[in-house]
Amino acid sequence: MAHSFDEGLKANLPLLRRTDVLIGPHGADMTNAFALHAGASVVELLPPIRNGCPCTMYQRMFAAEPQVFHYTASTTNKSHASRTGPANIHGTYSSDFIVPVSVTERILEHVVTVGGRPENFRTADFRFA
Repeated sequence: MAHSFDEGLKANLPLLRRTDVLIGPHGADMTNAFALHAGASVVELLPPIRNGCPCTMYQRMFAAEPQVFHYTASTTNKSHASRTGPANIHGTYSSDFIVPVSVTERILEHVVTVGGRPENFRTADFRFA
């Protein structure tokens, strides 16, 4: 289901504690994944435009807290992104970009195969065109 974290972390904790898979764009809301239960998975969607983006930041953070499994899905295909703001501002793009259903299915099949078991987990980037 789609969900907005507008109400803040405290209000969202009960839902996060029951969540098995959290999929979301790279950004501040990824910190919500630290509230997931052991064996849950987080999939960080990396935007095709990465001007100044520390795109391995969450990967490194979740590696230090290995009870939640971290994956990424990335593309360099700029046609998947929506342009925001004036064209003269450093090529800024929003977090609104398209992830094909087939990629999401591949990610979820992998997560199910891992089954929340640390011995089955290996970090992975599900690249798509």
